[in-house]
This record gives sequence, C-alpha cells and structure tokens, in this order.
Amino acid sequence: MKEYSKGLELIEDLFSKRWVPEIIHSIGIGNNNYKKILDSISYISHTELSRKIKLLLDYGVIKKDDKDKAYKLTQFGFDVDHVFGHIYEISDKYLKRD
Repeated sequence: MKEYSKGLELIEDLFSKRWVPEIIHSIGIGNNNYKKILDSISYISHTELSRKIKLLLDYGVIKKDDKDKAYKLTQFGFDVDHVFGHIYEISDKYLKRD
C-alpha cells in the first residue's frame, strides 16, 4: 500500500504546481527546447521555467536528450499529459459559465 500512496503523492504534487500542465503539454506538442517552451507559455518567467524543468526531470516526467539537448516526455510524462487533457475536457464540459 505504501507504493500506491507514494504514487498518489507524486501525482498530487505535479497537479498542484503552477505551470506544470502547460509545460508538459508544450513539450508534448513538440516544443522541445527551452526557448520554444518559454515562448509557448504566457507570463512564465525564466526562473520559474527553470525550476519546473528541473522538477519534471527529477520526477522522471521529462528527459533531456544529451545529443541534441531536446526535452522529451517520458512514458510517464505522456500518461500525465493524457490525464491533464481529460481534466481539461471535463472542465470544459461541466464547468462552463453562461
């Protein structure tokens, strides 16, 4: 049961961090270098993007290719991006404001 709890804590931590969904999505759609990621997200600072990139690398959500220095989603990252996508769909479907 401990591993299940650890997994939930990790996911909860990712979900609670500002900019994480946007960064994961940006990398997922092909923005694979720092500048492209930064340009794709309005209002995020260099400092905050650097912090979040480090966090995502540490958590194994993304990896950095040593050869071309590109950021890529790991399988875990693809799965997390997929979950975020479903959350956005549910939000659009049920939480629309008239």
